[in-house]
Amino acid sequence: MRITKHRIAALRPNYKTGSLQISDAKGNLFDISKQNHMRLVYSGDWSSEGQIDFDGQAISVYAEASIPVTEASINDGKVLFKGAPPQFESLSTAAKHAFFWLSRLNKRHNVFLDKTTPNTTHLYANLDKQSVSPFRAAGDPRFPPNFRIFRNGIFSSRALIGEGKDCFSYYDLNWEEQWSFIGARNKPLMHLFDWVVEVQDNLIMNWTMERKSQQTSNGELRCLSTSGGSLIWSQVFPHQVDSIQKENEETVLVLSSSKLYRLNAKTGNIIAELNTGFANLVKSHYLFLADEFCFVVNTKERIALIVQLDNFCIVDTLDLAAHKLAFGNHSEPLKIGRNVHFRFNASGFQELIAEINLDTLDLTFEEEHQPSLQVTIPNEGYSPITIATDSEYIGDLLRYVEFTALELAEREGNEGRGLAHNKHFNGVISITGKDIDSDGFNLDDCFRRLKNAVEKECGEWGMRCGRGKNPITVEYQFES
Repeated sequence: MRITKHRIAALRPNYKTGSLQISDAKGNLFDISKQNHMRLVYSGDWSSEGQIDFDGQAISVYAEASIPVTEASINDGKVLFKGAPPQFESLSTAAKHAFFWLSRLNKRHNVFLDKTTPNTTHLYANLDKQSVSPFRAAGDPRFPPNFRIFRNGIFSSRALIGEGKDCFSYYDLNWEEQWSFIGARNKPLMHLFDWVVEVQDNLIMNWTMERKSQQTSNGELRCLSTSGGSLIWSQVFPHQVDSIQKENEETVLVLSSSKLYRLNAKTGNIIAELNTGFANLVKSHYLFLADEFCFVVNTKERIALIVQLDNFCIVDTLDLAAHKLAFGNHSEPLKIGRNVHFRFNASGFQELIAEINLDTLDLTFEEEHQPSLQVTIPNEGYSPITIATDSEYIGDLLRYVEFTALELAEREGNEGRGLAHNKHFNGVISITGKDIDSDGFNLDDCFRRLKNAVEKECGEWGMRCGRGKNPITVEYQFES
């Protein structure tokens, strides 16, 4: 893994070159196949500079790194499209915004929110037809519908709040409604990206579950015909359906907590099942298919089972717990060629991008540099914990200071029983950095975020100082 001194802004596949690309807040574009694997300091800043493809013609997009591409920024002239063909220039601002994101997402069509009109509407943008169609759903505008684009049409779901029901609609790609269904539903958790899939001419949906605290029971799938909305089949599971993935036109994979099922897509019958050992917890599991393998991800326990689909058996396990890493929140893995790219949360400040080769099943990343931290825990008087470091790069430093502070608060102190039992600790964690390589970062901003992250987590975990009265706080200073 190569450490880079750039903040990650956008991550997307480049299918033409078969590589993964990263843009940073400085407008630089990196090809991971050339840069090797990167650990990047994450921030909300991102660069909109780049190119989009419209009707086979490259349009250059320019904007300051701090300016997001929105309808407002386009109207204000803060985002410029250069080299655009006349048909692009004649589009509405909202359409330009939609086409920009279509290109960024490497998709040919999608549904976008349009907030340029007095009433918020939805736009269906189609790059193949170079068309944008408005659509306004009936019902309470405070609860807009969710859309999913499939090869034969557009699926919409929305809650009818006053009636306590849900409405499902299916449109063709010209926004002509094909059918609509209204009914009561104990709504499942639409975790991540896979609560409905299209197989043949049908939609298979995660339909219902019963919740009991953090655990669930009685999951159900329903298969609806896209031509008329009629029920083709239904299948009930002992726990909630966490994830659905289309394996091929004949079968689908269904993850229901402790078991992975293979279903006949035509009948809903269970063909095979596999024990995962996962606990029955909500918002914890999802599937990702990559050629002959399926990754069964447990975000709570930070492991991923690698299932070989031909034999329907577990062939390897990816364990992140030892590395203090977590799977990226709501970030779907990317498959390019024979490599799968995962995004891991290294801390509140960093993401790790690692690669699994499907031929070897090796996870490619190295242990990054661990900064030298001098930690002093008070054993007399009533004073702070001090953490001091010097001559370190900020990208390495932030993660380990955060982990060290939280581990100290959780485990260390008087007789290792936690800082609340150390009568000499006054509740302050004091951080001093000397000769830090900031590489253009604002150190005050970075350490302010660190302070907020540590104090927030200490508050959520109920951690207190040695006398058990005051919350743990963080202070910091820099020296040259």
